[in-house]
Amino acid sequence: MPLPPLDTQREIVATLSAYDELMDNDRRRIELLEDAARLLYQEWFVHLRFPGHEQARTTDGIPEGWERVPFEDATCGYSVASICQNGSGRMVISNLLFYGIVGHHKEARAKGPGVFTGRSGSLGVVNYVESDYCLTTLRCGVREFKKVTPLFALFLLRDMRLEQYNGGASVPTLDRKAVHRVPVLIPTAKIRDAF
Repeated sequence: MPLPPLDTQREIVATLSAYDELMDNDRRRIELLEDAARLLYQEWFVHLRFPGHEQARTTDGIPEGWERVPFEDATCGYSVASICQNGSGRMVISNLLFYGIVGHHKEARAKGPGVFTGRSGSLGVVNYVESDYCLTTLRCGVREFKKVTPLFALFLLRDMRLEQYNGGASVPTLDRKAVHRVPVLIPTAKIRDAF
């Protein structure tokens, strides 16, 4: 198949380069927004400098109306035991750090929004997806958001540093039972919704 004339090739390269620049700018904006959200989470829920903290009463270091519960009481998780078959429809997500969206499946296996992480291999990388989705094996996620919102769960899990709950000998494997027992601080619904 013959190549287009050199002038046409240059136009194609210029057009594609402009799109590459736009995508790079968008990636940088996303990183800045994620950093801002992470810092806001830490300011409000780790350092406890949330709106109105100056007037908040505390008992044992916990603001009034907040509660400290095991992680499993704040969410309900699941593990993926089988690979979704590729087809058309819902995204099939592998470890976003390495593979991202690897295909599509005819039906969703999980309702969005979703928060999930690696169960084996890449511990501590926590991801969020807005729409219905399907995960590949070796992933675990939050099926039910009992006392937290999906976005709050995302930042909570990221802040928990899940890599410290490695229960594997040769391959890092998330010790889900240990994670379930970790005490987490749950703010009032008003503060959570404001976040």
